[in-house]
Amino acid sequence: MFRTSFISTLVAASFALLPLGTAQATDTMTEWSAKVRNEIVENNYYPQSAINRGIEGKVKVRFEVSGSGLVKGVQITETSGSDILDAEAMRLALRVAKLPSLPEGLNQHSFVVPITFKLAEASKQGEKTKAVAENMDLKIRLG
Repeated sequence: MFRTSFISTLVAASFALLPLGTAQATDTMTEWSAKVRNEIVENNYYPQSAINRGIEGKVKVRFEVSGSGLVKGVQITETSGSDILDAEAMRLALRVAKLPSLPEGLNQHSFVVPITFKLAEASKQGEKTKAVAENMDLKIRLG
C-alpha cells in the first residue's frame, strides 16, 4: 500500500459552524480540524490491488465523533463504485478510531471526508502513487 497525501490546493476545509459564541471557539475548531486532517493523511493508503488494476474513484465517508474523539460511527455516504476503494475507506476509519478530543463545549461532531483515489500518470508506469483527500466538509452539531 502507498501512503496518500493531500494536494495543497484541496486542503482548505469548509466549515458550517453552529453558533459557538466567540472567535476563540472558531479558532479552536480550526485547530482541531487541522489535527484531524493530519490523522487522516497519515493513515490513508491507496490499496495495492487497486493500483495493480488501475482502479480510480472517489468515496465519501461520514465520521461521527464523541467529545473525547472516539469514532462512534462511520458510513459511506457516496460509493466510489469499487469495492476495493470503499473497503479501504472503511479500513481508514478503523485506523483513526481515536481522533483528538473535540474543543470544549462540544460533545459530538459529524463530518464527511471525500477521498479521491487517482493514479498519477507516473504511477500507471509503476512509480509513486497517491490518493487525494479533498476538502473535508466539517459540520458541528451541538448536543
